[in-house]
Amino acid sequence: MKKFYILLVALFVMNGANAQWVPQYSGISYNLNSVYFTDSNTGYAVGAYTILKTSDGGTNWLTQSHPPWDWAGFFSIYFTNTDTGYIAGAIPSGSPSVPPVGLMWKTTDGGTNWVYNSAIGGNGFSSVHFPKKNTGYALGCFIEGAFWNHQHFVIKTTDGGSNWWNCHTFSLYPYYHSVHFSSVDTGYVVGDNRILKTIDGGTNWDTMYYATSNYLLSIDFANADIGYAVGYSYIDPAYTGLILKTKDGGTNWVTQYSGTGSPLKSVYFTSVDTGYAVGDSGTILNTTDGGINWVTQNSGTDVNLYSVHFPSVDTGYAVGDSGTILKTTNGGLYVGLKDLSSKSNNLKIYPNPSSTKVTIETTTKGQLFILNLNGEQLLVQEITGTKTQLDVSNLSSGIYFLKATGEKAVQFGKFFKN
Repeated sequence: MKKFYILLVALFVMNGANAQWVPQYSGISYNLNSVYFTDSNTGYAVGAYTILKTSDGGTNWLTQSHPPWDWAGFFSIYFTNTDTGYIAGAIPSGSPSVPPVGLMWKTTDGGTNWVYNSAIGGNGFSSVHFPKKNTGYALGCFIEGAFWNHQHFVIKTTDGGSNWWNCHTFSLYPYYHSVHFSSVDTGYVVGDNRILKTIDGGTNWDTMYYATSNYLLSIDFANADIGYAVGYSYIDPAYTGLILKTKDGGTNWVTQYSGTGSPLKSVYFTSVDTGYAVGDSGTILNTTDGGINWVTQNSGTDVNLYSVHFPSVDTGYAVGDSGTILKTTNGGLYVGLKDLSSKSNNLKIYPNPSSTKVTIETTTKGQLFILNLNGEQLLVQEITGTKTQLDVSNLSSGIYFLKATGEKAVQFGKFFKN
């Protein structure tokens, strides 16, 4: 009988040197709402009263001036190239009974100078996105009456922000939070309980998804057809992280299992299959199979995170409360596990995926290891022949790495547990 070991919580490379996400010193204590990088070294983070810039991959963050209102609030940032960027935000009125004033800021010199457009209207802008260099959209709101009733609208520019106009005003309620365009004319807005779509550059919008118990906060498309939206679903007595996916340009949306009870605030995909979602209590999720499985990554913090952005496949940043900035340079995987995942899959594994047993063919005697995406070594078994059968029925659904070590070779593989 094969010698079989189940190793309970045998942690693999679980130490500070191998952390997935590393905190960076922002120098501020204000909340940060949005992060955007034009390349792996140059990036920006904005929040309450703050515009930060780094030119060295986050080693140093410098505060940028934004006249004339040092107390302005910045909610969303987007760059169309290395020099030209936009910020959506608002300035407070100074009186609790008077609504704030919504503004857009623009830079054409990499953030050295920011200019504003005071003639746009509205009381606040929460999201800005440019599908093309000079064509962009921003989501704003009007605040009316003593109870601050909100009515949202979308503004548009086709000349790089020199002129903006209101291309559509939505009816009162619900609240809308994020705008994203997959092309110049095709775009989406997510709100408390719905997803809207336009195919004519924002003039007309149709409801593509509606669910009274769901609240959506962020949306991102990997291409014209495949997109994701995140938020939370209120299931008494706790909030549950919500992830939706479409494969047909928003016509149909399917709920994906997030595995978290925390509301999700931002989603970003580096490819059709690989993406990240961040949210409350330091939650960071990652998928490498188009959302079939979402794995919790170690953020090292319990503060709320509001935005995530990856300028390259492996390098990414997340920002949140109290000036928190996090960085990863290995796609959020533990050091060592990332190296393993980059190896060629030269183990023959079948059936794959499987829900009960898998057979692994190897070329040498030795030991066979199973690791999950959090770097935990879950199982080790001796290899006594060319074929080894493993019982995986006790493993949770997800992606797992296999590593076979022998005197003459080391082999790697990956399998999916249904």
